Amino acid sequence: EIRESEISYDNLLEIDKYMLHRLQRLITDVTEAFENYEFHKVIYELNNFCVIDLSGFYLDILKDRLYTKASSVERRAAQYTLYEILVALLKMLSPILSFTAEEAWQELRKLKVKSGKLKESVFLEDFPHANTEYISEELEKNFGIIINIRDKVNSELEIARRKDIIHSSLEAKVIIQPDTEDLYNLLKKYEAELVAIFIVSQVELLLSGTELKITVLHADGKKCLRCWNWSVDTDENNLCSRCRKVLNA
Repeated sequence: EIRESEISYDNLLEIDKYMLHRLQRLITDVTEAFENYEFHKVIYELNNFCVIDLSGFYLDILKDRLYTKASSVERRAAQYTLYEILVALLKMLSPILSFTAEEAWQELRKLKVKSGKLKESVFLEDFPHANTEYISEELEKNFGIIINIRDKVNSELEIARRKDIIHSSLEAKVIIQPDTEDLYNLLKKYEAELVAIFIVSQVELLLSGTELKITVLHADGKKCLRCWNWSVDTDENNLCSRCRKVLNA
């Protein structure tokens, strides 16, 4: 349940803000396509967002936060972001998938989440408008670079699997040696989020020099039985410090 009074845009992680930025771009493109009667483009843009931005990136990364963080601010921030995305998607899909959009809308209204703001039917709602406060060219640039690094990390993870160094990405420790100080500083800024973005257990940044180098090793420590991340601070019950804090709370 999202407690609206406890969460706002300022509470969101950078990756959440990036997804809201991407959503505003989608709203702009879909609106323009509808106005120009380019319905094929509407389908193309919506499909790409769902397949690439959501399924291929954001939803994959969110699993850990949603499943293991219980009632944390981070989990509610993810729910807040998903709610904003879902409402906008249903409004944009309603002219095309009318019955599906309406059925999903009615299910959404049953949730004890901002439900008072939703009208009785999706067809009584205004078409979404891009929120300029969510648009950030800096986030677009930064995450464009990070996603490019993520693709390279995924390639190295696959090589490590074939070499039997790891069996799953959560068994991995990734060491990144950026080729420029600017790239190092950018990755350092998002260092706390990199393990989730790469879906690994540990990430180490080293300022090396002339060439970008990505090394995959087996993660240090033991596997936490609750979140499946590997950690050097698991206790006698094989729980990491993060999971111990959640369970104690």
